Amino acid sequence: MLDRAALERIVDRARLAPSVHNIQPTRWSLDDMGRILLLDSPSIHLPVADPDGRDVLISHGAALEGTVIALAEAGWASEVEPADGALAAIRVARDTPADAKPEVESRASWRGSFIRSPESAALDRLEKDCPDLVLVRDPAAIGRIAHDGDEASMHFLRDVGHRRELLDWMRLTRAHPHWASDGLNAEAMALSPVEARAAGMVLGPLFGVLDRVGLARILTSERSKTASASAIALFFRPRGETPMITGRAFYRAWLAMERQGLAACPVSVLADWSETNAHLSAQYSPSDDRALLSVFRIGKRPSGIGSARSRKPIGQLITAGQVG
Repeated sequence: MLDRAALERIVDRARLAPSVHNIQPTRWSLDDMGRILLLDSPSIHLPVADPDGRDVLISHGAALEGTVIALAEAGWASEVEPADGALAAIRVARDTPADAKPEVESRASWRGSFIRSPESAALDRLEKDCPDLVLVRDPAAIGRIAHDGDEASMHFLRDVGHRRELLDWMRLTRAHPHWASDGLNAEAMALSPVEARAAGMVLGPLFGVLDRVGLARILTSERSKTASASAIALFFRPRGETPMITGRAFYRAWLAMERQGLAACPVSVLADWSETNAHLSAQYSPSDDRALLSVFRIGKRPSGIGSARSRKPIGQLITAGQVG
């Protein structure tokens, strides 16, 4: 049976799973049977960008998959089951060889440009390894998707509420109290201190004026970064799937990219905006019963450059006492 110390070691790995805007809504606990419980934090949500809570549930699913992976790394077999008052419960037994996953540690969003490098073999292996991904490799098609990404981004940024919520989760200076614990900090977004200060102004008080004169689109553009990708990875899953199951598959897909030495960055606006989602689905969906749920740009990051990642302390992620 797991004790608190063992749970802390598991959560230390499980917390590396991705979450929307890096809000980290999942909490962990042990019940009186020694099961790991995954719990929601109702105060942590995105009422504008995610009004129905689907993205938060997908984030919980990624955390669930991260917990199962962490248990396997530590030599614990696991079985996921429902639990009253919890998102899920995990029953564990120590009867399996440890299964190390170094890609868990290295995985992080790479929001800079990619280097030009032939990645055909890695992309071939990725397609074979992860059938949930459809890869777009043609440079002209990648360029068109990069343009559409900017269009989708502007669609959302022109909504004041959406823009304010995004800014709430951005940490543009190291003086921010949550710089190293959650949200999107400037280092993780590959922004220099000058660029970070400018981003706060562009997305804040100057946006309306800049948009009217056509500069907001230029200043917020990610087109060149997306166009530098070796491929665009379209993440398709069955229509109507439970979001937490989707979240587990989402994390597995991202780890599959990392396992092939490919850095990735979600371009989620392409899946979130109905116009770009419909366009990409019409072109690339493998079947009518599959829905486009996310989009990544993928490729090689520059040599010697890692990706920054901020996470809440373990003590804030494990609830006090036991939940029975």
